[in-house]
Amino acid sequence: MVDQEDIVAAIVAAAAGGEIIGRVRLQKAAYLLQQLGLQSGFKFEYHHYGPYSRGLDNAVADAKACGLIVERINHRQIDGAGYSVFKARGAEFDDSVLRSLKPNKVRSLLERFANLEEDFFIRFS
Repeated sequence: MVDQEDIVAAIVAAAAGGEIIGRVRLQKAAYLLQQLGLQSGFKFEYHHYGPYSRGLDNAVADAKACGLIVERINHRQIDGAGYSVFKARGAEFDDSVLRSLKPNKVRSLLERFANLEEDFFIRFS
């Protein structure tokens, strides 16, 4: 069985540039990948900004502690609010971790999720 921190690291590594910006985006990406067949074992519930998994949040902390990913806190220029940037730590995308989905499919889905969210913010901000 694959450890959940390895799943988190694989999701981040599969994203464009090996980077996911924002905790909410990471939660949504993991949720959507799970809905499309990723067997992560995370349990999601509705929260303020959509699906949320405490297990995923714990797995993120474990992935950071194991050195699989790095979290950097940046601040928005407009109001100084902080946001997380998750980066894969020198890890290549390990398709065996996300074996229930094909590697190219995961990459393309993560790219589409990111583009949809950016398009949404551009249109409605």
